[in-house]
Amino acid sequence: MALDNGKSEHWIFSQHDVRKTGTVLGTGGFGAVLEAELGGTMVAVKTTIHSLFRDAASEGVLLGELRVLRHIRHPNVVLFFGAYITVDSKEVGLIFELVDGVTLDVFVQNEPRPLRCNKGKLEILAGLARALRYMHWLARSIMHGDIKDTNVFVEMWETGPRAKLGDFGLARLIDSSRATNMGGTMRWMAPEILQGEPVKPAKSADVFSFGRLMSFTLTGIKPCTGLQRKQIIQLAQQGQVPELLWPSEGDSLLALRLTDLGKVCVVFDANARPDMSAVARELELCAELGDSSILQLPPQTGSSSSHPSSFSQSEQVSENLQAVDAVQTGEIVILATLEP
Repeated sequence: MALDNGKSEHWIFSQHDVRKTGTVLGTGGFGAVLEAELGGTMVAVKTTIHSLFRDAASEGVLLGELRVLRHIRHPNVVLFFGAYITVDSKEVGLIFELVDGVTLDVFVQNEPRPLRCNKGKLEILAGLARALRYMHWLARSIMHGDIKDTNVFVEMWETGPRAKLGDFGLARLIDSSRATNMGGTMRWMAPEILQGEPVKPAKSADVFSFGRLMSFTLTGIKPCTGLQRKQIIQLAQQGQVPELLWPSEGDSLLALRLTDLGKVCVVFDANARPDMSAVARELELCAELGDSSILQLPPQTGSSSSHPSSFSQSEQVSENLQAVDAVQTGEIVILATLEP
């Protein structure tokens, strides 16, 4: 019945509707991402190597999740067209917009040194913040759960780069009162997820991952570089998070504001992190400061800041009061297989 409903709503397709070109766009533990054509439009198809459901009940849950993803519409989110399901093998192909660009890790590594905080880089971060703000404030909130450099795509437009958040993969509809293992990729994950106990899906975990993504975008250095999985977990269990590199604090007002914003996003206490509405607003303010500041890397043993924070919790409270009053009827979290 659920499968028939998806077909009548025109987001469940036959496998024969999807003509694969033979080009492999990427691979991973889930399977492969293939280039294909759907109704004359080039798309990316994320295929699975394992069955995603075993009975009618699990099939209904999966299709319900995919139906929700089908309604996500935001310029900074990779568009989900629908899926095909092979009846015999129960395998699923998730059909997404084919992004004409590169992943954020490639974009950052190709940037000339020293890294400059230009308008384009600020727009990338602000665009991602707006996408997460939109997802978090939907009537049924969506938590991504695996924000990292390879899940962000950068398109080059005449007006500059535009970021798109992708890899929503296999969403799980989760009651907001139930604890679960959110998954994710370890170097980008919030410490509360690494402490060994199942945790309730929370927007604050996405905020933490976004803060780490800010550090990488501004410095070109990935979080937890040089640390092994065991060390990262031990730090989380001890109530600590690894230090990140940030722009040189003595360089410019813009560098100071971005550093302050990033640091408050990655504090250990999940309740002390700002929401994405406040983060998006601060990044938009940063964009107004200018686009020519050179962001110099601090020494590896850099000292803590002594200047007053330009991004305070009072700003967050003010922003929260202006946020959309969403009716939280449930939450959706995007799960990913734990990777190093």
